[in-house]
Amino acid sequence: MTPEEKQRIVSAGISKLRSAQPGKPSPYDELIDKTQLVTSALREHIRPILRAGGWRDKPALRALISTLYLEAFSHFSKDELLNLCTILHMELMMETIEANPYDNDVGPDALSGK
Repeated sequence: MTPEEKQRIVSAGISKLRSAQPGKPSPYDELIDKTQLVTSALREHIRPILRAGGWRDKPALRALISTLYLEAFSHFSKDELLNLCTILHMELMMETIEANPYDNDVGPDALSGK
């Protein structure tokens, strides 16, 4: 299972849990939901390209995905874009920290190298 598929499954589960909860979603949740809709629409758009082997031409695929995201995000407000950028960079940093929580080359035990 690819990371994208895992993320899609987790996102779908979270969305179902959110819909079962009473109350209004937070602005953070609304922004995440909005971006997930964009990503879902984008994946549907490129699915035929991928199935036809378009994944082999990575530069062209990167250009297409970038163009589609730029078009979709042009409809977001400046505040939404700033928040989205912050969320994405925070998630990237958390992934880096989780991969190396002690921020060193040898890990938690400098003596054994484990």
